Amino acid sequence: MALSELLKTKSEKSGSFQASFRFITKFPLTEQAYEQYQILQEQLQHLQNNNQGVKDEWSYIWGNGIYSSVKVYKIFMGQSQAPPVHFKWLWKSCCQKRHKVFFGLLSHDGLNTRNLLNRKNLHLQSYNCVCCQLNAEETLRHLFFECHFAQSCWDNICPQRTRNTEVYDALHDIPRKIDSICAIEIIIIAAWAISMTRNNMVFNQIQPTVQQWRSIFKKEFALVVQRAKFSIAIAAQSWIDTNVFL
Repeated sequence: MALSELLKTKSEKSGSFQASFRFITKFPLTEQAYEQYQILQEQLQHLQNNNQGVKDEWSYIWGNGIYSSVKVYKIFMGQSQAPPVHFKWLWKSCCQKRHKVFFGLLSHDGLNTRNLLNRKNLHLQSYNCVCCQLNAEETLRHLFFECHFAQSCWDNICPQRTRNTEVYDALHDIPRKIDSICAIEIIIIAAWAISMTRNNMVFNQIQPTVQQWRSIFKKEFALVVQRAKFSIAIAAQSWIDTNVFL
């Protein structure tokens, strides 16, 4: 018996197509979803009638050829750039694991910036940065160091940093310019706060502001103080107390 006939039989007994289809799928179904299912069924039936006796052919985005998982990975994952040096000091920091994983992805060009999504061949209406009005593509470098919003954030903790540098150079330069033994934790949380502020704009339509970034930074940095060794906790609290920008 065809599925449509079975649905019709069940609907006559239950009194509605929705109930009959729910019986088959075991999932809730709206009338609109059932109508869409009927349209899809008709289209599939039309395709089957027109392609009888025709052998299926596989077509890939890289052209005709043999399928391999390596080719799929390269197409959809893009070409990430490994940092010239390993940031081993990252894993020795007092930050939480989520902060460390985030910063590890940042240092390996693994964060889902719009530029990376473009390289993964994922379609978006726009690949530009949402935190500024420069109409610039949201690359890793732009989001964290070239965007006017990001620059304003870094000015709060390291105004004397070297500007217009590559991402990996900046990640090494800024901790050296911060006069504190918890400089590593500071740069990790600062970058995390920039990312969270950006996400608030993307997902919650909350306009990014430096004040919002400060609030996130203070909240997350307080967690570092709680879990750090006594000497680092004292230094971290002292840095917060003496930083006039925060």
